[in-house]
Order: sequence, then C-alpha cells, then structure tokens
Amino acid sequence: MRSNRVSCVSTLLTGVLLSALAGSAPRAQAFDVVALNQLRTAKTAPIPADLTEADLHTADLQAANLYLANLGGANLSGAVLGDANLEGAFLEEANLQGADLHGASLRRAYLRKANLTGANLTGTDLRDANLTGANLTGARLENTPMDGADLMGALMPDGSQHP
Repeated sequence: MRSNRVSCVSTLLTGVLLSALAGSAPRAQAFDVVALNQLRTAKTAPIPADLTEADLHTADLQAANLYLANLGGANLSGAVLGDANLEGAFLEEANLQGADLHGASLRRAYLRKANLTGANLTGTDLRDANLTGANLTGARLENTPMDGADLMGALMPDGSQHP
C-alpha cells in the first residue's frame, strides 16, 4: 500500500536522470521533457526504467529505447511510440488508447489487461507477447507478427472476445 506523502523518485537511464514526484494517485508523476527527449534519442539499451503509473499521455517517444521498462499502469494514451523498443517491457493495465506504436517492438512484452483501444499497431512486433485480457477494440493490426502471442480473453479489433 502506498503512503499519502509525496516522495522524490529518481531513475538513471543511460546517463539521463529522470526525476519524478510519486504520490498515491496513479497519475501523480511528472517527467522532465528534456530527459524524455534524451531517452527518445538514446542509442544504447538503458538500465530498465521504472515508470510505473507514469503519466506520459501524448508524449513523443518515437524510437525510444524502453527495453524491459516497467510501465505497469502507465498512461500512454495518444503517445507516439513508433519504432520504439519495448521488448520485454511490463505494461500490465497500461493505457495505450489511441497510441501510435507502428513499427515498434513489443516482443515478449507483458500487456495483460492493457487498453490498446484504437491504437496503431501496424507493423508492430507482438511475437510471444502476453495480451491476456487486453482490449484491442478498433486497433490497427496490419502486418503485425503475433506468433506465440497469448490472446486469451482479449477483446479483438472487431470487438469479439478471443477464446
């Protein structure tokens, strides 16, 4: 259980310091725009980032390297994550509604109960991803490899539920 007090949280990512305020509310984190831009342009794999419940809606993270990042419960609605590396990332219950993930790698990502409603997943690598209970209603999945993906109970783009 989280305390109600606000504490300062810092995460080092490839020499980039992201400072955030963490409180009891799910969206109580604010990130430095300069640090996010440096993350977006990082060429080397960062130390796995802990961005749990971060509010990154509409963030421009085009081609960001978020390999093994913890984005559980994060708000990435409307975010631009095209060509991003989210391989092995933890995105349980993350809100990716309307996010642009075209060409991104989500291979072996954990997206259990993630909201991908209306997301652009064109050409996104979802091989071996866990999408159990995820909402893919209205998502674009053209040219999206999904070999080995677990879709049990997921809501598919046409609104049907996967067995």
